[in-house]
Amino acid sequence: MGRKSKFSPEVQQRAVRFFSEQTKEHSSQWAAIASVAVKIGCTAETLGRCVRQAEVDQGRGTGLTTDERELLKQLQREKLRLVESELTQ
Repeated sequence: MGRKSKFSPEVQQRAVRFFSEQTKEHSSQWAAIASVAVKIGCTAETLGRCVRQAEVDQGRGTGLTTDERELLKQLQREKLRLVESELTQ
């Protein structure tokens, strides 16, 4: 599994909102991401992941939403707990 972001969900939302405000000033989405990332102090890859996840959460991208990812993690933990309890019996 991936590691937990050091940026809170609120900070990520603000970064995505700032990116959205800046996109018209750049020739491409990636150019906007790179520019905004430097301004807010993160890597372009990090901001790009946040932007893509926001697009999925808003129904404009493909993949699991944030809520679906959390549910999947919970189900995986529950499955592991059940398997471990079966093994100890």
